[in-house]
Amino acid sequence: MKLLVQKYGLLAGIIAMFTLVFALGGAYSRYMTAQIDTRAGEGANAEWLAMFEGATRVEEFIIADIVQKTYPLAGDRGDFTPTILAAYKLYEGDVNTAVGVIYVVESYGKFAGVQIAFAFDRATDTVASVRVIAQSETPSYYGTLGTSFLAQFEDKPLADIALMVDAVAGATYSSKSFEIALLCAREQYAADFGFDIPSIVMSLNAVTYNFDPDTFETMPFIADVTYGEDDVHVVVYLDAAFAYAGLVSGTEPENDVKLAIQAYASGAGTVSANVLFVEYDAESRELVIRSRGYSAEGITVTFTLNATLDGIESYEVDSDESYHEDYNELYNHDLGEAPYVEENMIDQYLDGAITIDGIAGASVTSAAMQKMLVLLDQFVTAIGGGD
Repeated sequence: MKLLVQKYGLLAGIIAMFTLVFALGGAYSRYMTAQIDTRAGEGANAEWLAMFEGATRVEEFIIADIVQKTYPLAGDRGDFTPTILAAYKLYEGDVNTAVGVIYVVESYGKFAGVQIAFAFDRATDTVASVRVIAQSETPSYYGTLGTSFLAQFEDKPLADIALMVDAVAGATYSSKSFEIALLCAREQYAADFGFDIPSIVMSLNAVTYNFDPDTFETMPFIADVTYGEDDVHVVVYLDAAFAYAGLVSGTEPENDVKLAIQAYASGAGTVSANVLFVEYDAESRELVIRSRGYSAEGITVTFTLNATLDGIESYEVDSDESYHEDYNELYNHDLGEAPYVEENMIDQYLDGAITIDGIAGASVTSAAMQKMLVLLDQFVTAIGGGD
Protein backbone atom coordinates (compact mmCIF):
# COMPACT_ATOMS: atom_id res chain seq x y z
CA MET A 1 0.00 0.00 0.00
CA LYS A 2 2.84 2.33 0.90
CA LEU A 3 4.50 1.61 -2.43
CA LEU A 4 1.23 2.31 -4.23
CA VAL A 5 0.83 5.68 -2.51
CA GLN A 6 4.45 6.59 -3.22
CA LYS A 7 4.09 5.57 -6.85
CA TYR A 8 0.82 7.36 -7.56
CA GLY A 9 1.65 10.23 -5.21
CA LEU A 10 4.64 11.01 -7.35
CA LEU A 11 2.49 10.83 -10.50
CA ALA A 12 -0.10 13.12 -8.94
CA GLY A 13 2.61 15.62 -8.07
CA ILE A 14 3.91 15.62 -11.62
CA ILE A 15 0.39 16.11 -12.95
CA ALA A 16 -0.24 18.95 -10.48
CA MET A 17 3.03 20.63 -11.48
CA PHE A 18 2.18 20.53 -15.22
CA THR A 19 -1.32 21.78 -14.49
CA LEU A 20 0.14 24.76 -12.62
CA VAL A 21 2.60 25.46 -15.41
CA PHE A 22 -0.11 25.38 -18.08
CA ALA A 23 -2.41 27.54 -15.97
CA LEU A 24 0.25 30.14 -15.31
CA GLY A 25 1.46 29.92 -18.89
CA GLY A 26 -2.03 30.47 -20.24
CA ALA A 27 -2.54 33.44 -17.95
CA TYR A 28 0.82 34.87 -18.99
CA SER A 29 0.03 34.27 -22.64
CA ARG A 30 -3.31 36.03 -22.31
CA TYR A 31 -1.60 38.87 -20.42
CA MET A 32 1.06 39.27 -23.11
CA THR A 33 -1.50 39.11 -25.90
CA ALA A 34 -3.48 41.83 -24.20
CA GLN A 35 -0.33 43.91 -23.79
CA ILE A 36 0.59 43.46 -27.46
CA ASP A 37 -2.92 44.45 -28.54
CA THR A 38 -2.83 47.45 -26.21
CA ARG A 39 0.54 48.59 -27.50
CA ALA A 40 -0.55 48.06 -31.09
CA GLY A 41 -3.59 50.20 -30.40
CA GLU A 42 -1.43 52.81 -28.69
CA GLY A 43 0.88 52.81 -31.73
CA ALA A 44 -1.99 53.37 -34.13
CA ASN A 45 -3.51 56.02 -31.88
CA ALA A 46 -0.16 57.74 -31.53
CA GLU A 47 -0.14 58.37 -35.28
CA TRP A 48 -3.56 60.01 -35.09
CA LEU A 49 -2.64 62.00 -31.97
CA ALA A 50 0.43 63.31 -33.74
CA MET A 51 -1.85 65.02 -36.25
CA PHE A 52 -3.26 67.39 -33.61
CA GLU A 53 -1.05 69.29 -31.19
CA GLY A 54 -2.07 68.81 -27.57
CA ALA A 55 -4.39 65.85 -28.18
CA THR A 56 -3.99 63.06 -25.61
CA ARG A 57 -6.83 60.72 -26.46
CA VAL A 58 -8.39 59.48 -29.69
CA GLU A 59 -11.73 57.79 -30.21
CA GLU A 60 -13.07 56.34 -33.44
CA PHE A 61 -16.70 57.22 -34.07
CA ILE A 62 -19.38 56.04 -36.44
CA ILE A 63 -20.65 58.59 -38.92
CA ALA A 64 -24.44 58.76 -38.72
CA ASP A 65 -25.19 60.42 -42.05
CA ILE A 66 -22.51 59.78 -44.64
CA VAL A 67 -22.30 62.60 -47.18
CA GLN A 68 -21.80 61.47 -50.76
CA LYS A 69 -20.97 64.13 -53.32
CA THR A 70 -19.37 63.92 -56.74
CA TYR A 71 -16.37 65.98 -57.84
CA PRO A 72 -14.71 66.42 -61.26
CA LEU A 73 -11.35 64.69 -61.70
CA ALA A 74 -8.36 66.56 -63.07
CA GLY A 75 -7.80 66.29 -66.79
CA ASP A 76 -11.48 66.15 -67.78
CA ARG A 77 -11.60 62.43 -66.93
CA GLY A 78 -15.12 62.43 -65.56
CA ASP A 79 -16.47 62.61 -62.02
CA PHE A 80 -15.58 60.77 -58.83
CA THR A 81 -17.38 60.15 -55.53
CA PRO A 82 -14.90 59.91 -52.62
CA THR A 83 -15.46 57.70 -49.58
CA ILE A 84 -14.98 58.39 -45.86
CA LEU A 85 -13.00 55.37 -44.66
CA ALA A 86 -12.78 56.28 -40.96
CA ALA A 87 -13.42 59.14 -38.53
CA TYR A 88 -11.80 59.93 -35.17
CA LYS A 89 -12.49 62.44 -32.41
CA LEU A 90 -9.52 63.93 -30.55
CA TYR A 91 -9.56 64.99 -26.90
CA GLU A 92 -7.26 66.84 -24.49
CA GLY A 93 -6.87 65.47 -20.98
CA ASP A 94 -10.10 64.53 -19.19
CA VAL A 95 -12.27 66.95 -21.15
CA ASN A 96 -15.03 65.06 -22.97
CA THR A 97 -15.58 67.65 -25.69
CA ALA A 98 -13.65 66.87 -28.84
CA VAL A 99 -11.03 69.49 -29.71
CA GLY A 100 -10.38 68.02 -33.13
CA VAL A 101 -11.60 65.50 -35.65
CA ILE A 102 -9.86 63.39 -38.28
CA TYR A 103 -11.44 62.11 -41.48
CA VAL A 104 -9.70 59.49 -43.61
CA VAL A 105 -10.87 59.88 -47.20
CA GLU A 106 -10.32 57.67 -50.23
CA SER A 107 -9.74 59.98 -53.17
CA TYR A 108 -8.53 59.66 -56.77
CA GLY A 109 -5.43 61.19 -58.34
CA LYS A 110 -3.83 59.84 -61.47
CA PHE A 111 -4.93 56.45 -60.18
CA ALA A 112 -7.45 55.14 -57.65
CA GLY A 113 -6.62 54.33 -54.04
CA VAL A 114 -5.28 57.66 -52.75
CA GLN A 115 -6.09 57.72 -49.01
CA ILE A 116 -5.64 61.03 -47.19
CA ALA A 117 -6.34 61.97 -43.55
CA PHE A 118 -7.28 65.54 -42.63
CA ALA A 119 -7.34 66.80 -39.04
CA PHE A 120 -9.69 69.72 -38.37
CA ASP A 121 -9.53 72.09 -35.38
CA ARG A 122 -13.00 72.28 -33.80
CA ALA A 123 -12.33 75.68 -32.17
CA THR A 124 -11.21 77.48 -35.33
CA ASP A 125 -12.77 75.36 -38.10
CA THR A 126 -9.41 75.14 -39.84
CA VAL A 127 -7.18 72.35 -41.12
CA ALA A 128 -4.72 71.33 -38.41
CA SER A 129 -2.71 68.85 -40.49
CA VAL A 130 -2.79 66.39 -43.38
CA ARG A 131 -1.33 62.91 -43.74
CA VAL A 132 -1.15 60.53 -46.70
CA ILE A 133 -2.17 57.02 -45.65
CA ALA A 134 -1.78 55.22 -48.99
CA GLN A 135 -1.25 55.99 -52.66
CA SER A 136 -0.21 54.31 -55.90
CA GLU A 137 0.64 57.41 -57.93
CA THR A 138 3.50 57.61 -60.43
CA PRO A 139 6.58 58.01 -58.17
CA SER A 140 8.42 60.53 -60.34
CA TYR A 141 5.42 62.88 -60.40
CA TYR A 142 4.03 62.24 -56.91
CA GLY A 143 7.49 62.88 -55.46
CA THR A 144 7.19 66.56 -56.40
CA LEU A 145 4.47 67.05 -53.77
CA GLY A 146 6.91 68.03 -51.06
CA THR A 147 6.84 70.11 -47.88
CA SER A 148 5.87 73.34 -49.61
CA PHE A 149 2.82 71.67 -51.15
CA LEU A 150 1.63 70.23 -47.82
CA ALA A 151 2.31 73.53 -46.03
CA GLN A 152 -0.63 75.17 -47.80
CA PHE A 153 -3.04 73.10 -45.70
CA GLU A 154 -1.82 74.39 -42.32
CA ASP A 155 -4.49 76.63 -40.74
CA LYS A 156 -6.47 76.59 -44.00
CA PRO A 157 -9.93 77.92 -43.10
CA LEU A 158 -12.85 75.68 -43.96
CA ALA A 159 -14.90 78.87 -44.42
CA ASP A 160 -13.13 79.54 -47.74
CA ILE A 161 -15.82 79.31 -50.40
CA ALA A 162 -13.47 77.86 -53.01
CA LEU A 163 -11.29 75.75 -50.69
CA MET A 164 -9.04 75.00 -53.64
CA VAL A 165 -5.60 73.39 -53.57
CA ASP A 166 -2.64 74.95 -55.36
CA ALA A 167 -1.47 72.26 -57.77
CA VAL A 168 2.16 71.41 -58.46
CA ALA A 169 3.20 71.47 -62.12
CA GLY A 170 3.74 67.92 -63.32
CA ALA A 171 1.57 66.45 -60.54
CA THR A 172 -1.78 68.03 -61.38
CA TYR A 173 -3.76 64.81 -61.02
CA SER A 174 -2.19 63.93 -57.67
CA SER A 175 -2.67 67.50 -56.42
CA LYS A 176 -6.37 67.34 -57.33
CA SER A 177 -6.80 64.21 -55.20
CA PHE A 178 -6.02 66.33 -52.10
CA GLU A 179 -8.61 68.93 -53.10
CA ILE A 180 -11.28 66.29 -53.67
CA ALA A 181 -10.51 64.67 -50.30
CA LEU A 182 -10.55 68.03 -48.49
CA LEU A 183 -13.90 69.06 -49.99
CA CYS A 184 -15.36 65.68 -49.07
CA ALA A 185 -14.03 65.89 -45.50
CA ARG A 186 -15.48 69.40 -45.12
CA GLU A 187 -18.90 68.20 -46.24
CA GLN A 188 -18.81 65.40 -43.66
CA TYR A 189 -17.53 67.78 -40.97
CA ALA A 190 -20.44 70.12 -41.69
CA ALA A 191 -22.92 67.24 -41.36
CA ASP A 192 -21.37 65.90 -38.14
CA PHE A 193 -20.72 69.15 -36.26
CA GLY A 194 -23.14 71.72 -37.69
CA PHE A 195 -20.52 73.72 -39.56
CA ASP A 196 -22.06 76.03 -42.18
CA ILE A 197 -20.30 75.80 -45.53
CA PRO A 198 -20.38 79.30 -47.02
CA SER A 199 -22.14 79.69 -50.34
CA ILE A 200 -23.42 82.35 -52.68
CA VAL A 201 -26.49 82.18 -54.89
CA MET A 202 -24.89 82.10 -58.31
CA SER A 203 -25.57 81.00 -61.86
CA LEU A 204 -22.59 80.20 -64.02
CA ASN A 205 -23.92 81.09 -67.44
CA ALA A 206 -20.77 80.12 -69.34
CA VAL A 207 -17.04 79.50 -69.02
CA THR A 208 -15.12 79.83 -72.27
CA TYR A 209 -11.60 80.27 -73.52
CA ASN A 210 -10.33 83.79 -74.04
CA PHE A 211 -9.42 84.12 -77.73
CA ASP A 212 -7.88 87.59 -77.48
CA PRO A 213 -4.12 87.21 -78.20
CA ASP A 214 -3.36 90.35 -76.19
CA THR A 215 -4.69 88.84 -72.96
CA PHE A 216 -5.08 85.05 -73.31
CA GLU A 217 -1.60 84.20 -72.01
CA THR A 218 -2.28 85.48 -68.47
CA MET A 219 -6.09 85.35 -68.55
CA PRO A 220 -6.98 82.22 -70.53
CA PHE A 221 -10.65 81.94 -69.48
CA ILE A 222 -13.76 84.12 -69.41
CA ALA A 223 -16.70 83.48 -67.07
CA ASP A 224 -20.22 84.86 -67.51
CA VAL A 225 -21.94 84.94 -64.12
CA THR A 226 -25.18 86.07 -62.49
CA TYR A 227 -25.21 86.21 -58.69
CA GLY A 228 -27.03 87.49 -55.61
CA GLU A 229 -30.66 88.22 -54.87
CA ASP A 230 -30.60 91.12 -57.34
CA ASP A 231 -29.23 88.95 -60.18
CA VAL A 232 -26.08 91.01 -60.67
CA HIS A 233 -24.51 90.15 -64.03
CA VAL A 234 -20.74 90.25 -64.63
CA VAL A 235 -18.30 88.88 -67.19
CA VAL A 236 -14.79 88.34 -65.84
CA TYR A 237 -11.37 87.11 -66.87
CA LEU A 238 -9.91 84.10 -65.05
CA ASP A 239 -6.31 82.90 -64.80
CA ALA A 240 -5.11 79.34 -65.39
CA ALA A 241 -6.21 78.38 -61.85
CA PHE A 242 -9.67 79.88 -62.52
CA ALA A 243 -9.03 82.72 -60.08
CA TYR A 244 -10.45 86.17 -60.82
CA ALA A 245 -8.00 88.08 -63.06
CA GLY A 246 -9.93 91.10 -64.33
CA LEU A 247 -13.24 92.56 -65.37
CA VAL A 248 -14.68 92.28 -68.88
CA SER A 249 -18.02 93.93 -68.16
CA GLY A 250 -20.15 94.87 -65.18
CA THR A 251 -19.05 95.98 -61.71
CA GLU A 252 -16.10 94.32 -59.99
CA PRO A 253 -17.51 91.76 -57.52
CA GLU A 254 -16.63 91.41 -53.85
CA ASN A 255 -13.87 89.03 -52.82
CA ASP A 256 -16.25 86.29 -51.64
CA VAL A 257 -18.00 86.40 -55.02
CA LYS A 258 -14.63 86.10 -56.78
CA LEU A 259 -13.85 82.99 -54.74
CA ALA A 260 -17.27 81.55 -55.55
CA ILE A 261 -16.71 82.18 -59.27
CA GLN A 262 -13.40 80.32 -59.03
CA ALA A 263 -15.07 77.36 -57.34
CA TYR A 264 -17.91 77.22 -59.87
CA ALA A 265 -15.69 77.71 -62.93
CA SER A 266 -13.06 75.16 -61.92
CA GLY A 267 -15.72 72.46 -61.73
CA ALA A 268 -17.66 73.44 -64.85
CA GLY A 269 -15.74 71.11 -67.16
CA THR A 270 -16.35 73.22 -70.28
CA VAL A 271 -12.71 74.35 -70.50
CA SER A 272 -9.48 72.69 -69.44
CA ALA A 273 -6.43 74.13 -67.73
CA ASN A 274 -4.45 71.31 -69.35
CA VAL A 275 -4.57 72.93 -72.80
CA LEU A 276 -3.86 76.66 -73.17
CA PHE A 277 -2.77 79.29 -75.65
CA VAL A 278 0.81 80.47 -75.27
CA GLU A 279 1.04 83.24 -77.87
CA TYR A 280 -0.07 84.44 -81.30
CA ASP A 281 1.81 86.64 -83.75
CA ALA A 282 -0.62 88.16 -86.25
CA GLU A 283 2.18 89.19 -88.60
CA SER A 284 3.71 85.72 -88.94
CA ARG A 285 0.34 84.03 -88.26
CA GLU A 286 2.07 81.72 -85.76
CA LEU A 287 -0.11 80.35 -82.96
CA VAL A 288 1.50 78.45 -80.07
CA ILE A 289 -0.59 76.05 -77.98
CA ARG A 290 0.54 73.85 -75.09
CA SER A 291 -1.33 70.73 -73.97
CA ARG A 292 -0.47 68.45 -71.06
CA GLY A 293 -0.02 64.81 -72.05
CA TYR A 294 1.95 62.08 -70.32
CA SER A 295 5.03 64.24 -69.85
CA ALA A 296 5.06 66.93 -67.17
CA GLU A 297 6.62 69.31 -69.68
CA GLY A 298 3.58 69.14 -71.93
CA ILE A 299 3.30 69.18 -75.72
CA THR A 300 3.96 72.52 -77.40
CA VAL A 301 2.98 73.01 -81.04
CA THR A 302 3.59 76.09 -83.16
CA PHE A 303 0.92 76.29 -85.88
CA THR A 304 1.34 78.60 -88.85
CA LEU A 305 -2.09 79.65 -90.10
CA ASN A 306 -2.73 80.04 -93.80
CA ALA A 307 -3.25 83.42 -95.46
CA THR A 308 -7.05 83.20 -95.25
CA LEU A 309 -6.87 82.28 -91.54
CA ASP A 310 -9.23 79.33 -91.98
CA GLY A 311 -6.65 76.53 -91.54
CA ILE A 312 -2.97 75.82 -91.03
CA GLU A 313 -0.24 75.51 -93.58
CA SER A 314 2.53 74.09 -91.39
CA TYR A 315 3.39 73.13 -87.82
CA GLU A 316 6.30 72.32 -85.51
CA VAL A 317 6.04 69.99 -82.52
CA ASP A 318 8.09 70.17 -79.31
CA SER A 319 7.29 67.09 -77.21
CA ASP A 320 8.84 64.93 -74.48
CA GLU A 321 6.14 62.25 -74.53
CA SER A 322 7.30 58.72 -73.69
CA TYR A 323 4.80 56.39 -75.36
CA HIS A 324 7.64 54.63 -77.24
CA GLU A 325 9.30 53.32 -74.07
CA ASP A 326 9.90 49.56 -73.86
CA TYR A 327 7.44 49.15 -70.97
CA ASN A 328 4.55 50.35 -73.15
CA GLU A 329 3.55 47.06 -74.76
CA LEU A 330 0.26 48.46 -76.06
CA TYR A 331 2.05 50.84 -78.39
CA ASN A 332 3.21 49.52 -81.77
CA HIS A 333 6.89 50.40 -81.64
CA ASP A 334 7.17 50.12 -85.42
CA LEU A 335 5.15 53.30 -85.75
CA GLY A 336 7.97 55.49 -84.52
CA GLU A 337 9.20 57.53 -81.59
CA ALA A 338 7.83 60.83 -80.28
CA PRO A 339 6.46 62.98 -81.77
CA TYR A 340 4.97 60.36 -84.09
CA VAL A 341 1.55 60.38 -82.41
CA GLU A 342 1.39 64.17 -82.29
CA GLU A 343 2.34 64.57 -85.95
CA ASN A 344 0.01 61.77 -87.05
CA MET A 345 -2.97 63.44 -85.45
CA ILE A 346 -2.14 66.89 -86.81
CA ASP A 347 -1.81 65.34 -90.27
CA GLN A 348 -5.29 63.89 -89.86
CA TYR A 349 -6.49 67.42 -89.09
CA LEU A 350 -4.73 68.77 -92.19
CA ASP A 351 -6.38 66.07 -94.30
CA GLY A 352 -9.78 67.32 -93.18
CA ALA A 353 -10.71 64.40 -90.92
CA ILE A 354 -13.95 65.07 -89.06
CA THR A 355 -12.90 62.83 -86.17
CA ILE A 356 -9.24 62.81 -85.17
CA ASP A 357 -8.37 59.24 -84.19
CA GLY A 358 -6.00 58.56 -81.33
CA ILE A 359 -3.21 55.98 -81.38
CA ALA A 360 -3.53 52.74 -79.38
CA GLY A 361 -0.99 52.59 -76.59
CA ALA A 362 -0.69 56.38 -76.43
CA SER A 363 -4.09 57.28 -75.01
CA VAL A 364 -2.91 60.13 -72.78
CA THR A 365 -0.92 61.77 -75.58
CA SER A 366 -3.80 61.24 -77.99
CA ALA A 367 -6.29 62.89 -75.62
CA ALA A 368 -3.97 65.86 -75.17
CA MET A 369 -3.68 66.31 -78.93
CA GLN A 370 -7.42 65.99 -79.48
CA LYS A 371 -8.01 68.80 -76.98
CA MET A 372 -5.35 70.92 -78.65
CA LEU A 373 -6.87 70.51 -82.11
CA VAL A 374 -10.34 71.39 -80.81
CA LEU A 375 -8.89 74.56 -79.30
CA LEU A 376 -7.12 75.33 -82.59
CA ASP A 377 -10.44 75.05 -84.42
CA GLN A 378 -12.11 77.36 -81.91
CA PHE A 379 -9.36 79.96 -82.31
CA VAL A 380 -9.63 79.93 -86.11
CA THR A 381 -13.38 80.44 -85.82
CA ALA A 382 -13.00 83.19 -83.22
CA ILE A 383 -10.67 85.32 -85.37
CA GLY A 384 -13.04 85.05 -88.31
CA GLY A 385 -11.22 82.58 -90.52
CA GLY A 386 -13.37 79.54 -89.75
CA ASP A 387 -16.90 78.74 -90.84
